Amino acid sequence: MTPSEPDFAARKVLGFLQALGYGLELQAEILWGTRQVAGEDVTVAFHWLAGAEATQVRAAVSSLAKAGRSAPGAALYAIVEHPVSKDQVDRLTDIGVTVTNEVGYLNSALQSRRVCEDVIKEAERYIPEHEYVGQTFAPDSVSATDFLGRWVSEPDSGLLVVLAAGGYGKTCLANHLARELARKHLEDSKRPLPFLLPLHRHRYVRRFEELVLTHLQDSGILGFTSSAFAYLVNQHRIVLILDGFDELAETGGLRVARDTLRGLTSQLGSTAKALLTSRQAYFRHRGDLSLLGDEAVLDNAVTRELDPFDAERRSLFLQRRGLEKDQIKRIQEWINKTHSEELLGSPLILKILADETREGADVIASTAGEMLQRSLERVCQREVGKGAFAWEPAKQLQYLSEAADLMFEQNAYELQDYWLADILSEDVPAGLTASQRKDQLSARATQLKNHPLLIGLVAEGEDLVSFPHPLYRDFLLGRTVTRLLQTGGAYDRFLRLGLPEAACAFLADLMTQSGISELLRDATDKRLDVRDVWAIILKRCDVVSKSDVNDRTKVLLECLGAQRDFSHQNLARLRFYLLTFDQFAFLGANFVNSSFQSCEFTSCVFTGAQLAGTHFYECSADPATASQLSKLGIALGESHKGLLRPETVQVSNADPVVALVQRFFRRFIRVEPGKHQRTAKVESMVAGLGGEERKFTEREVVPEMKKRGIISELRAGVDVYEFNPDWQADGDELIWRGTQSERVAEIVKTLRGKARRYGLV
Repeated sequence: MTPSEPDFAARKVLGFLQALGYGLELQAEILWGTRQVAGEDVTVAFHWLAGAEATQVRAAVSSLAKAGRSAPGAALYAIVEHPVSKDQVDRLTDIGVTVTNEVGYLNSALQSRRVCEDVIKEAERYIPEHEYVGQTFAPDSVSATDFLGRWVSEPDSGLLVVLAAGGYGKTCLANHLARELARKHLEDSKRPLPFLLPLHRHRYVRRFEELVLTHLQDSGILGFTSSAFAYLVNQHRIVLILDGFDELAETGGLRVARDTLRGLTSQLGSTAKALLTSRQAYFRHRGDLSLLGDEAVLDNAVTRELDPFDAERRSLFLQRRGLEKDQIKRIQEWINKTHSEELLGSPLILKILADETREGADVIASTAGEMLQRSLERVCQREVGKGAFAWEPAKQLQYLSEAADLMFEQNAYELQDYWLADILSEDVPAGLTASQRKDQLSARATQLKNHPLLIGLVAEGEDLVSFPHPLYRDFLLGRTVTRLLQTGGAYDRFLRLGLPEAACAFLADLMTQSGISELLRDATDKRLDVRDVWAIILKRCDVVSKSDVNDRTKVLLECLGAQRDFSHQNLARLRFYLLTFDQFAFLGANFVNSSFQSCEFTSCVFTGAQLAGTHFYECSADPATASQLSKLGIALGESHKGLLRPETVQVSNADPVVALVQRFFRRFIRVEPGKHQRTAKVESMVAGLGGEERKFTEREVVPEMKKRGIISELRAGVDVYEFNPDWQADGDELIWRGTQSERVAEIVKTLRGKARRYGLV
């Protein structure tokens, strides 16, 4: 008899055993399972004890005793879901039977208590609970802890993608959530078990199956399969926390990272609890999310963006780091004065500033980047004062920068620790024997490995060193490039290999506009790839202003100097936002997968440009430039000619506003007539949207729909919207025919006027 029949009532145990690859057979009341592990046969026998009556227990004892005699090496289990007496448990235990329940058996397979203790210990190492400052999610500043608590308990929500800039506390949040879940599991074993996978530690893994098995083996859990792990996630026994998609993408490559996670989502159901953290750049739109899974997963997917620390949270954070009120006041005033709210909204950078201020250092500088530089110098100076290092701070930073450089060349955030000996080879005096030199190098490498700006770890059997956070590596890269530019050193290889996004952001803060202009001119003269220089320039525009086209364009032109010809240059995967281009030449330039939003073009050349995957939205051009773009497949809109300004043509091959309005109506209006629904959950309005699209939908689309009377809240306290049937015909037009009724067109026009503040393309 096969266990496909409902005779064995512990269905989750049954599914788990099948996922582990057991061959199953039901004989009388005993479920037998057999499989091979490491070349050896493993046999288990289960008895489902339906009640606690004496006759039932006696029958179970008899059946399991007989099973034990027939297969002496078998592991015997009694699955009990009703309270049984101690005497009855003892009778089963005496014949070698493990008495448990369904949840208990699954927990024991996962070694849940030890896993939870390890999770708590690791979280305390990363962010002690007394130092953790509650984070919030945009746009409504809801408590991240409260939101995650609801997300875990809601039965019909699935994948959650948490987005934030580098250093904004994604890993802190992941560790804090894992710690909270681990404690709740230890209090109540029926609660799910957290599994936190730091993706950057598995950068060489190419498949989800390998990722899971590697992590389980590192945790000391052997004999599992990825299918069994996925089964437990689908059964809500495990909450999977995947931290650092961006680091996996930067070190292993974006395609590998997406393939790895696609392997995950292909095995998970639409309500499986999986949390993924990443920088925003990888998940701005639904299109980015769609690369990770099918519609079933995305329909229940949720994206949330972490708020940067505001003034109140900055003060609380600094207070918990031991600063006095006058120190906190001075730092807050400096942050406001230098407009460093974005960088200093980062808990990581704020921690560095707080620690150095507490030690009595004055690290306040003219920019946030210079402040970070001074802070790192102070860390090194303090080590000299302790007698930990004979090297002066400049020499320590040199060695640390060389370590960052080697990581960059290896496209990784960790470095095999034997490389430290190569970095320090110049420090060993001449005239030593080979043996003496080896000993000296080993001693110095061990010393550098213990530097407070490095941490040692073991991953996949290798001894590695890493920085406490990826931003350290990227900042040191930016510092190295800046130093090479100032001293006339060779920086070429950085542009050839491609700088990380964070390093470009730091360079935008460390360099002046004239310095960036010189870099661009020199790189052009050397015929280097100028894409990263453009990335620095665009980041510099963001530093100066996020909303004023004149200020942003002024910065752009100062950084470009006199250069306006970028023909045949690589400008792929860049985001050009709120800028004016006048007399620029992009003949044959590569703009693949770039985007232009709210940009203006006058007398520009795009002939032969590569525009595959390039999006234009809310842009305008003079007729001649518009004609070139049209020949390259970019759609043109209406032509406008004012009394005081020349004629302009709308340029747009993407209209995310219409797509989002259409998607909104799809919450209620189905493809087939008669399938419409009257209500929809609030969260479904933004399910499966990327960060920017989510913000726009929450802040603009939904309020506009409520204002127009398209939807209303069903009743207070219920997270459900009610659809006004009067709008059904308008929605039908947009969904079934792709055309806009007058009322829908009016809504789209209003929303377009608000879209400039959002990076929708």
